[in-house]
Amino acid sequence: MTHTSPCVELAWTVLSATLFIFLVSHLYHFDHFQCLKFWELGRQNNGAFKKIMTYSYLLAVPLIFIRSFVMMYIKYNVGYSFIPGHGYIPTPWQLWPEHYQRLIFPAQICFAFAWALEIVSHLEELCFWLFLTNMSPLHTPWFSSWNCWAWAGGSVVGLIVMPVVAVVTRSDPLVNEAYISLVGSIMSTIITLAFFRVIFIFPSFMARVKSEGAGQEVVTRLQTFHSLNLIRVAFRLTFVIAILVLASDGIRPHDVHPINSTALWADFLSLVGGIGCVISSALTLLIFFPRSMPREAGYASRVVSKSNGEKTQDRSFFNSPATESNNPFSDTARAQTTSRTPIIEYKNALWEIEESNAAEAEQYRLPPALRYPPNSTLPGKKIKKSKAPLVHPLVLNYTSPIDLMDVPSDPFAAETGVHIV
Repeated sequence: MTHTSPCVELAWTVLSATLFIFLVSHLYHFDHFQCLKFWELGRQNNGAFKKIMTYSYLLAVPLIFIRSFVMMYIKYNVGYSFIPGHGYIPTPWQLWPEHYQRLIFPAQICFAFAWALEIVSHLEELCFWLFLTNMSPLHTPWFSSWNCWAWAGGSVVGLIVMPVVAVVTRSDPLVNEAYISLVGSIMSTIITLAFFRVIFIFPSFMARVKSEGAGQEVVTRLQTFHSLNLIRVAFRLTFVIAILVLASDGIRPHDVHPINSTALWADFLSLVGGIGCVISSALTLLIFFPRSMPREAGYASRVVSKSNGEKTQDRSFFNSPATESNNPFSDTARAQTTSRTPIIEYKNALWEIEESNAAEAEQYRLPPALRYPPNSTLPGKKIKKSKAPLVHPLVLNYTSPIDLMDVPSDPFAAETGVHIV
């Protein structure tokens, strides 16, 4: 901020640099920066949407750092000045050398774009959770839902309005900074308050997810999100309220700014806003790119067998989870008889759908109880339409709010043509 002390800008610089270091370290341990590739071969759910969300979040961090570093550098070089009636205060921008004054607008543009990208990221996450917690049995795909269109429209508004405000008010750096902060904090406050709906309905949503048979890893990720989100919303409110107070005072006419003209309140609210911004952004990083500690430690994901609740099995099944321990064929025979083995996840287990040649299928024909998953329809019996789950199919494969793929409401039927009763 052009009116704050050099120490405040130093704090913002250190905080944003710390966030950037944490970001680099986290992404390295997450997938060794594979998520930064523009196109990842072999990823079924890879697409432009995930890349847009990834870079919209990641670019905001260095932009905040650039803005903070530029202002810190200027303020420590111009120092303090004695102003009659005000005493020694940080040198006003009007007294800065011309080459320093020319750096103010580029720094504020970085600030405006960084805030706009933050709005894009948080608005997408809000719309995603409102979409995912919907109990509608129709299960509209994400890219066809009103939530996606609301995110797209809101993102366009944010990306246009924030830079436009910065350009229109650039003649006075103090007014420029006040209006950028005002517009950005109002939009962020609305998004943050809307997250309270997600917080309130999440416990009942988790109960539905568990009743639908989501796997342990999915339930753990959802519960982790809920815990992190509670902390993040608190720090997010701290950030937006502090900046909103400064901005509201900054746009008052007739040079009457009781908060901004008081060094204590100006520096205190600026520091509180910086701390809230950095901590909430770090928590967003953990939510967007969740690490799996068991997987990093080399442990395979495991599920509980349907046929034996006391026995755990690796998530690698032949025909169904109920027959893995009783499979009469070796891995060699399995490889010889299987021509294509698509694997889908349904409820809390992986299903390996085997298709074999007719001659080979006769040689290794299994009893009907072993050839078909539990509760599926057998040949010759009437196929019944399955009951639509109360949660969106994306929930059963949840990894991250930005890692989306459109899946049918009955993934087992999509692969096999068999509907689960």
